[in-house]
Amino acid sequence: MQEPPDQPRKDATAHAEAISRIGMLMRGIGAQSAMTSAAVASRFGLNTTDLECLDLIVMRGPVTAGALAQAVGLTPGSVTVLIDRLERAGYAERIRGASDRRQVLVQARPGATAAVAAVYRGMEERLTTLWRAFSPRDLALIETFLARTLDEAAAATRQIVADGNQAPADADGRLPRQSRRRT
Repeated sequence: MQEPPDQPRKDATAHAEAISRIGMLMRGIGAQSAMTSAAVASRFGLNTTDLECLDLIVMRGPVTAGALAQAVGLTPGSVTVLIDRLERAGYAERIRGASDRRQVLVQARPGATAAVAAVYRGMEERLTTLWRAFSPRDLALIETFLARTLDEAAAATRQIVADGNQAPADADGRLPRQSRRRT
């Protein structure tokens, strides 16, 4: 049996629409994550960048300032200031490397993030309940999708940083309002 001549076009359209919907959902997840981070950071007197970097430190374990800078796309100097703020707030500490005493690592202070984790616990429980509804096969596919999406998003962020902080001009060659220089 032969497919109708317009079937490949319908399949391509359906595929493009699915990709568009996924893109919108990923943007929504990103926006929701930013809003959640802002709410939690505010509760603990942190800014969102500090909170997110603290989470990376917790997830990765002791990490060098350079590795943290590379992971988040900040300059080494900016990350040093960020680590100083986390230390002053009591959330992080600098330690010497076990194999190389000259190496300085940053880690979350033991027990210091328990209150932050407690705020996230309700959301974590809701999401875990949701994820349990998926089969192991579905979860494997979702995990692959998310891991590859995260890798590509991180690569895109590194490219944005490498391209500089200048906002792109619009189609008429004008910079967005907040980026225009006053003369």
